[in-house]
Amino acid sequence: MDLLFDTRRHLAFFSRMKESELSLLGLLRKADKSFERLEDQKETVRNATGFEVDVIRRVAKDGDPHPLRMSDDEDDIWAVQASTGERILNSPRFSQMVVSTTGEMALMNTMHPLDFVDVKRALAKYPNRDPLKRSKDVLQAELVATLVRDCMPQYARIGPWEKVDEEPGEADLPHQQQSMPFGPAP
Repeated sequence: MDLLFDTRRHLAFFSRMKESELSLLGLLRKADKSFERLEDQKETVRNATGFEVDVIRRVAKDGDPHPLRMSDDEDDIWAVQASTGERILNSPRFSQMVVSTTGEMALMNTMHPLDFVDVKRALAKYPNRDPLKRSKDVLQAELVATLVRDCMPQYARIGPWEKVDEEPGEADLPHQQQSMPFGPAP
């Protein structure tokens, strides 16, 4: 799972972390004590069951701190720049009530489903993308597009797509012409 850190709010985040005397890794360990940071990928933590969390951020600009460790703790997670970070931050917010298998409920805040589709399709076209991640990106994009088409038509977009300009990042994506969410335009 990717966790997007909004660097525009880093001062408030760091203040809260200092007040709580926790690192981000320490906070994740409150939910699952088995989380460990990967030494060769300091932006990634993994728990005992193999669940991974990657901390991503937009490409540094406007005085953003870089590099960015999530707290003063030397063993904490570092946020890695993602060329899609700005696009994700600017996506309309999407909130949905979710229910766990134990019946617990929570409000999930994320990006608009069709913006997720766009980002995943763009990632799948990146020439240096890991082939395993590329196939996962395509599958996730198609699943979410089908979900919107078949089960959530109120979130479908009508009309031409707006082109979003992004700053290049560590994994710079080439700009692709936007297409309709459910296949190429006729």
